[in-house]
Amino acid sequence: MKTEKQMTDAIMRRVYAVYFFRKLAHPAVRISALFGLAVALREMVWVTRIFENISHKTDVFEFFQYGFSAFTGTEFVVQMILIAGAGIVIMSARDLFGYKQAQLA
Repeated sequence: MKTEKQMTDAIMRRVYAVYFFRKLAHPAVRISALFGLAVALREMVWVTRIFENISHKTDVFEFFQYGFSAFTGTEFVVQMILIAGAGIVIMSARDLFGYKQAQLA
């Protein structure tokens, strides 16, 4: 069984996590994070070469196959940058198009 101090610490960690994620919900923070991720990605990947290679794909299946192989063949850090960027774009699009969470009574 946990002591009172351990329970308090566990609860406060959750409170801090909620506070942190609410701060991330601010649009300026998201835009700044997306810009930072884009700069980091630019330093790690040769973007012009990717566009050169993808322009030769004529079939939709080849396009997605190239994208999948490029994603799985890259470094773990680049994969995490792309996933984080996609998450930020999805959150921003959801806000832009007016998605509202159900309000509790």
